Parts: sequence; C-alpha cells; structure tokens
Amino acid sequence: MAESLPGTSAETSTKDETDPELTFINFSRSVDRLVAGGDYGFAVYKTRPDDVTPRLIFEMSRQPMQKDYMTFVNDVLLVESFPPIHKFAVVFGKIPQTLYFYDAVLKDCTSSTHFAQKILNVKACTSIIAVGLESEIHCFRIHTSNYEDLKSYVRLIIHRAPLNFSLLMDLTGEEKPRLVYPDSETEGL
Repeated sequence: MAESLPGTSAETSTKDETDPELTFINFSRSVDRLVAGGDYGFAVYKTRPDDVTPRLIFEMSRQPMQKDYMTFVNDVLLVESFPPIHKFAVVFGKIPQTLYFYDAVLKDCTSSTHFAQKILNVKACTSIIAVGLESEIHCFRIHTSNYEDLKSYVRLIIHRAPLNFSLLMDLTGEEKPRLVYPDSETEGL
C-alpha cells in the first residue's frame, strides 16, 4: 500500500497517476495573459490588476490540434504568446526541434518550422521572435499582419550561444529590441 500523506486517510496515495504535471508558466509581454502548461496541454488566463483570480480564456488540453486528429495538445514544453490574444508559438516534448504556430480560435496549427537542434526557449515581442536552440539563437522580424508562419519572416541574425541544456534568454519589447542571454553582448536587433 502506498504511504499516505499527513492529514489524509490511509487510502490517499502520495502520487495520483492522473495528476497533470505543470512544466512551465509564462506571462505575455504585456502581462495581460498567463500561460500554464505541461503534460496535459496548456491553458491561457486573462490577468487584470483588479481581479484576484485570473479568468480562463483558452484551454488546449487533450484536444485534437489538427484536422486529421493525429496530433494532440499535450506534452507541451514551451508556449510564447503573440500580441494577438489567440496566437501562440508552441514546442512539444515529443518533437522538440519543431516550432508550431497555433491559433486558439481555429484550434489548429497554422504552420510548423523544423530546426536542426532542440528548441530550448522562444521569446517574442511585437517586432521580433527569437528561437533559442542548443548552441545558437535565431532571430526573425515578425510580419505584424502574419502571425501564421515563421517561414515568411526575415531571418535577421543567428547568434552563437554557449552550449547548454536550458537556454535562459529574454527579449525586451522596446522600439529597438534587445536580446539577453548568457555571454551576450548585443546592442539590440
């Protein structure tokens, strides 16, 4: 019999196999949305300064993600919010080299882009999307009329990054965005 938790009955297991695992949380650049995700998919909450509890606006959990119902929204590693409230960049654990653009209104992927290395981080502001890989960071200029496909974006630069297993990086939302990561010395993009 499994050991019980303090304050619970002997029938209460210390590990419920159905409990979802939270692997990340992330605020949108404007801090008006909170994304929480994990092995169950991801959920997006509207955050307001006067609200005590965030309000659920989108939930992509164990639902078909594509029209052919072959891919499911689960095993999510990363989600980055775009300025349109319903557009996201998503990376899955089973295919960590592929970046998907996801439209929550359509409940469908609008595109996917494959990279040679595992994607460790994704950051976006209104004009730039940065995709952090194991040893480099790819920066693209966003077409504000098209949050549908990375392939149509102009690749601005590829920065070499120190080889690591969890690339820490952030992107400012200024007029001339700055990308910050370990060993970086950038003056903006």
